[in-house]
Amino acid sequence: MHELSLVAAIADHALHALRGAGATQVVAVDLSLGVLSCANRASLEFCFPLAVRGTALEGAELRIRSAPLVLACGACGRQSERMDPVLRCPHCDDAGVDVISGADLTIDSLEVR
Repeated sequence: MHELSLVAAIADHALHALRGAGATQVVAVDLSLGVLSCANRASLEFCFPLAVRGTALEGAELRIRSAPLVLACGACGRQSERMDPVLRCPHCDDAGVDVISGADLTIDSLEVR
């Protein structure tokens, strides 16, 4: 389950940011979970309270937003968004697409006090 290591890394980043902001408690962590991120939302939600127990993140809300797959088509030149992992242009059905975004798991923001 690589989600536990992902959540541990998220916690490390959040704690570092917390110290830099001069705050004492993280209230919420906002994440974007890309369609191609290979992370399981339910596993992230399960692991989060375990990984942050005893830290300034304990009790924080984990808010996960699904981020679309953004593709650029080499055939028709159009950019498109998809909420499924299909690597084909939805306009011309060509497979010659470049992934612009949607393969990442990112921390969008932290709510601290």
